[in-house]
Amino acid sequence: MLDLTDCSLCRFTLDGWPSRARAAATLIDSVKYRSSAERSRLAAKVEERTRHVAGHDLMMSTQQLVEMSRAGVEIGAHTVTHPILRELPDDSARNEIAAGRVQLETLTGRRVALFAYPNGRFGRDYDQRHMRMVEELGFDAAVSTDRGVARARSHRFGLPRFGPWQESPSRLLLRMLREFFREEAPQ
Repeated sequence: MLDLTDCSLCRFTLDGWPSRARAAATLIDSVKYRSSAERSRLAAKVEERTRHVAGHDLMMSTQQLVEMSRAGVEIGAHTVTHPILRELPDDSARNEIAAGRVQLETLTGRRVALFAYPNGRFGRDYDQRHMRMVEELGFDAAVSTDRGVARARSHRFGLPRFGPWQESPSRLLLRMLREFFREEAPQ
């Protein structure tokens, strides 16, 4: 049992992987639109109550990132603290975008040309102001998490995409075709 009701969250039963996955998804959805400080405070509460220390390199280590860059993988910027850009003053949003890029360029020794908006939903997480900032900062393009396939008429600082999380190559191909023929959402 994970009780976070005193943090204005829920009580979760953790009796196996499915319930843990549901709890994780619910927690992520519940905290991602909070401030960076509040997200950190809640993460500390979860660590304390589950007696699990998540660590600092949750996705990949700095060494792995550098190795991937040296192997030719294009590394894109994503801000420093993963804020919702629309909730920040413009100068703070610009600093998050620029500083994230500087960190990656310092680590990899390479120019970072691409940007991905945190959470990435146009109109909810970022807007036209942030697209202009990314362009003014000299990025070549930026991706959103708005579902779709980039087309010739897509704005290069708000490219749609979808995750390749399929169980087989044939299912991925079918998903790609479905996305390609799906009607584009207006932006």
